[in-house]
Amino acid sequence: MNEVLKTRGYIKRLANTIEINNLFKYIINSSWEFSIIYANSIGEKDIELGYNNFFKKEMQELTKSISDLIIVDHFEFFDCSIYTYSQVLTTEIEKESLICNSFRVLRIGEVFEHLDSDHSIFDFEKEVMKKQSLSGSKNKVGRPNRPSDSSIIKAHKVRKILLSSSINIDDACKSVAIAKSTYYRVSKWIINNSVINNFPS
Repeated sequence: MNEVLKTRGYIKRLANTIEINNLFKYIINSSWEFSIIYANSIGEKDIELGYNNFFKKEMQELTKSISDLIIVDHFEFFDCSIYTYSQVLTTEIEKESLICNSFRVLRIGEVFEHLDSDHSIFDFEKEVMKKQSLSGSKNKVGRPNRPSDSSIIKAHKVRKILLSSSINIDDACKSVAIAKSTYYRVSKWIINNSVINNFPS
């Protein structure tokens, strides 16, 4: 083994049960957040399930498709791990066709992040500082950057009402119990963080 890797406490191994559970929770919660943002379109079925049922369904699928076959590149010096796993799935339309994807997830401390396929060079000291800053920001006082799941879903409902009827925005907001100012703030956030950009005002 490379001497530099030894000084960083590097080891390659299979993930243990705790790591697998934490990784699966991260994957599921990331998928849930994606469904929340796209609650009016591709995420609608997931939202209808509710978080608990969605979590249970996704956990079963991950356990079945990935199991415990997750490779860990662990760096003890940085409390950092890179998880590598693959999923092979059948398509709904062509049952004989297969979808095979490989994924990598970076963990530093308690912060997880999906890695792009071309992300291959790491400056772990910078990564650690970035993740520590991200983790610490959760304790800041004031309004969070991301609206609540409930507000995002309600904003989507208002958008759906306004696009499909002649109801004015005041009545639409009242019908789903969201303040008009909150609707404007949340819709602006969704526009900036997704491909949906047609929120009526």
